[in-house]
Amino acid sequence: MPADTCKAGVVRRGRVLPGGLLGARLIGAAWLALAPAIARAQNPLARECERDTVVRLGAAAAGVTPLSLPASRIDRARDLMERDGWIAIVDSVAADFRASRAAIPAPAREAFGRSLDTLRATLVRVRATTGFRVDRRTVALVSPAMFKPERPDPDKWAYVLFRDTPQQIAIDSTMPREARRDLCWAAITLDRVLAAYADPAFQVAVDTLRLLDAQWTNFLARGYSQLPWELLANDRLFVHARDLAPPRWQLVFMHPSVAVEVEGSVWKELRRREVASLEPVGLLWYTRQRSFYIGVSAFASLPSNDNAGIGPGLHLGKHALLAYVFRARDAAGVSHNSTVASLDLYGLLTRVPDTLERLRDVATQKAGEKFDVGGILEKIKLLR
Repeated sequence: MPADTCKAGVVRRGRVLPGGLLGARLIGAAWLALAPAIARAQNPLARECERDTVVRLGAAAAGVTPLSLPASRIDRARDLMERDGWIAIVDSVAADFRASRAAIPAPAREAFGRSLDTLRATLVRVRATTGFRVDRRTVALVSPAMFKPERPDPDKWAYVLFRDTPQQIAIDSTMPREARRDLCWAAITLDRVLAAYADPAFQVAVDTLRLLDAQWTNFLARGYSQLPWELLANDRLFVHARDLAPPRWQLVFMHPSVAVEVEGSVWKELRRREVASLEPVGLLWYTRQRSFYIGVSAFASLPSNDNAGIGPGLHLGKHALLAYVFRARDAAGVSHNSTVASLDLYGLLTRVPDTLERLRDVATQKAGEKFDVGGILEKIKLLR
């Protein structure tokens, strides 16, 4: 028997908890975790207006025919969705709602009808202008969440449709059950339909966020190092507030490094030496993923025992900078031109500058705001 157990129960901090007491505590913890879900499942208002509860509701639990459930209506509309029959779907829901004999208060019935008319008019305008395929990727005209029932106060069983708009409808226990159901189920049906309508836009946003994350990760890990004055210059030249991705161009300015210089015209006479180097000016261009860059720069080799050499340098990614430097002939008329391979010592010895880290964080935050990441995740979960 393990040291921390006995027949009577479980040892906890030197004392034995009786088995019955332990079981009661476990049951209590489980009840606290499940209580909100159980309350939603049992509350009549939740079965009529809580979106996630309604879409999982069976006909027997709802006390209705299967065909009237939002999930069934959405399934029957799949074919129209695939053929971009969005207007026909709205017309079908509107016809069923207007034919309802439930005692829906007149202001609520009129407000819901106006919202249906607004949605239909918007879809007609989309079809006549950009077309559904374009708008579904941008949801510039159609608001996907406009029909979502909301519960503003988690401590009260009351819902609101079209919150904070002239069409706002309050739904609580004072409204007849059939009226609550007809209002909320029509709204939930359209909410699900509009979620499907906007799915391409959410996928575009997710793909954009993934690309943005990969671009910044690559730029910070594989980009050419920047000294403080280079960061300042590149920020002024290539970083713009409207851009979320790292810049594709990078200025190199007075960038020191160490290099290996190879001199000689015959293989057996090649000589190797370590030298200091300096790039007075250069320009780099990054690929779309920011995982590789190419560029050119002016390059100066500064050996301790010879004249300085100057020539062109070629950047090929993070670890490849090759240059060919020219020198004046010595007294014997011998040329000491040489090939130089540079090592980005600054990049090896220092971490990513805080400035670039902040740029990445700001870009990620702006992207989240632009594409409503929380909404994206919610819709993706909803559409599974």
